[in-house]
Amino acid sequence: MVMRRGESGTIFRFAPNGKLASETIYYDRAGVLNQVGLYHEPVGVFGQLITGLTHPLTLARAYVRKLFVSGRGDRP
Repeated sequence: MVMRRGESGTIFRFAPNGKLASETIYYDRAGVLNQVGLYHEPVGVFGQLITGLTHPLTLARAYVRKLFVSGRGDRP
Protein backbone atom coordinates (compact mmCIF):
# COMPACT_ATOMS: atom_id res chain seq x y z
CA MET A 1 0.00 0.00 0.00
CA VAL A 2 1.41 3.39 -0.98
CA MET A 3 0.06 6.37 0.93
CA ARG A 4 0.53 10.00 0.12
CA ARG A 5 0.58 12.72 2.74
CA GLY A 6 -2.76 13.12 4.43
CA GLU A 7 -4.13 9.78 3.28
CA SER A 8 -5.11 6.86 5.44
CA GLY A 9 -5.89 3.24 4.83
CA THR A 10 -7.68 0.45 6.65
CA ILE A 11 -7.18 -3.30 6.38
CA PHE A 12 -9.96 -5.60 7.55
CA ARG A 13 -9.22 -9.25 8.30
CA PHE A 14 -12.04 -11.76 8.52
CA ALA A 15 -12.23 -15.10 10.30
CA PRO A 16 -13.23 -18.21 8.30
CA ASN A 17 -16.80 -17.87 9.63
CA GLY A 18 -17.08 -14.44 7.95
CA LYS A 19 -16.92 -12.33 11.12
CA LEU A 20 -14.52 -9.44 11.47
CA ALA A 21 -11.33 -10.71 13.16
CA SER A 22 -9.21 -7.54 13.18
CA GLU A 23 -8.92 -4.04 11.82
CA THR A 24 -5.68 -2.16 11.20
CA ILE A 25 -5.70 1.56 10.45
CA TYR A 26 -2.73 3.19 8.75
CA TYR A 27 -2.34 6.96 8.72
CA ASP A 28 0.27 9.65 8.22
CA ARG A 29 1.43 10.43 11.76
CA ALA A 30 3.53 13.38 10.59
CA GLY A 31 0.45 14.93 9.01
CA VAL A 32 -1.48 14.72 12.27
CA LEU A 33 1.41 16.17 14.29
CA ASN A 34 1.84 18.94 11.74
CA GLN A 35 -1.84 19.91 12.09
CA VAL A 36 -1.48 20.39 15.85
CA GLY A 37 1.82 22.28 15.51
CA LEU A 38 4.14 19.61 16.91
CA TYR A 39 5.95 18.70 13.69
CA HIS A 40 7.95 20.85 11.31
CA GLU A 41 9.37 19.73 7.96
CA PRO A 42 13.18 19.63 8.18
CA VAL A 43 13.60 21.38 4.82
CA GLY A 44 13.32 24.95 6.07
CA VAL A 45 15.62 26.77 8.48
CA PHE A 46 13.16 26.49 11.38
CA GLY A 47 12.57 22.78 10.73
CA GLN A 48 16.30 22.07 10.58
CA LEU A 49 16.87 23.99 13.82
CA ILE A 50 14.07 22.13 15.63
CA THR A 51 15.27 18.76 14.30
CA GLY A 52 18.85 19.49 15.34
CA LEU A 53 17.81 20.49 18.85
CA THR A 54 15.23 17.80 19.57
CA HIS A 55 16.95 14.76 18.06
CA PRO A 56 19.71 14.45 20.73
CA LEU A 57 17.17 15.10 23.49
CA THR A 58 14.86 12.41 22.15
CA LEU A 59 17.69 9.87 22.02
CA ALA A 60 18.87 10.77 25.54
CA ARG A 61 15.33 10.49 26.93
CA ALA A 62 14.85 7.07 25.30
CA TYR A 63 18.16 5.84 26.73
CA VAL A 64 17.31 7.04 30.25
CA ARG A 65 13.87 5.46 30.01
CA LYS A 66 15.43 2.18 28.93
CA LEU A 67 17.83 2.23 31.88
CA PHE A 68 15.33 3.09 34.60
CA VAL A 69 11.91 1.93 33.42
CA SER A 70 12.38 -1.26 31.41
CA GLY A 71 12.68 -3.55 34.46
CA ARG A 72 9.28 -2.60 35.90
CA GLY A 73 7.23 -3.74 32.92
CA ASP A 74 4.98 -0.66 32.90
CA ARG A 75 5.09 2.51 30.90
CA PRO A 76 5.41 5.96 32.45
